[in-house]
Amino acid sequence: MWAIVAALGHFLNSDSHEGAWLEVEDRARVDSLCGLIGCAVLTALNHLDRIGQLAYDSAFQDLGIVMALYIRFSKDASTTVFKENGQDIYWQDMLLAYAYKADIELQHEGVSGLSGTLDPRNSDVDLLESNVTASRWSWSKVLAEYRETHGDQASAGGTIGGSRYNILSWNREQRAQYHSEKRDPMHRFKPREMSGTKLIVPDCIRERDEAAEKEHAKFSEESSQLFAKMENLKVGDD
Repeated sequence: MWAIVAALGHFLNSDSHEGAWLEVEDRARVDSLCGLIGCAVLTALNHLDRIGQLAYDSAFQDLGIVMALYIRFSKDASTTVFKENGQDIYWQDMLLAYAYKADIELQHEGVSGLSGTLDPRNSDVDLLESNVTASRWSWSKVLAEYRETHGDQASAGGTIGGSRYNILSWNREQRAQYHSEKRDPMHRFKPREMSGTKLIVPDCIRERDEAAEKEHAKFSEESSQLFAKMENLKVGDD
């Protein structure tokens, strides 16, 4: 699980999505997903704690930076709360408590933007010592509740993820329906340039790039010939 949590931490703080998913209109889904992410992080840290690897010298050498990345994400998240057995869990506070327990100083992990979020509460630190069990944070239950509320109810178990929100798999009318100006945002692309799951480079862009490559090759060849002539002139003068 740690590899997945670590990779997600980097993704959430990358520029690839620019936080667009945090701005969707379904605020309940966004809040639930932010809570689910926090629960996943705490569950992974609880596992490391149970096997004796929640420490500054852990065999998981990216432990500190991954924790710092999630603290950074928590400042952008719509909420840092999820429910465990009806009780609110403030996962940012508990993450800080885990860092304190591991003797990891997150401000030294090379992640910017952490100021004002690095002081764990003593009560949170004490709480970590009282319940180091495999089922702590109730990951299975929290995930099941998310599936039930926000998963695809047409499939068994409420499937989450997948490609049903990939607009490349929609027809032009479906895409236009959700566009603010009621037009297909992909109108410049031909149907064959949209394979359903990925975007194929349009002919116009491909032709432009090929022309640029030919021009560059021609320039390089002419430059080489010019330098050769200059060298010959230099030798002749000598």
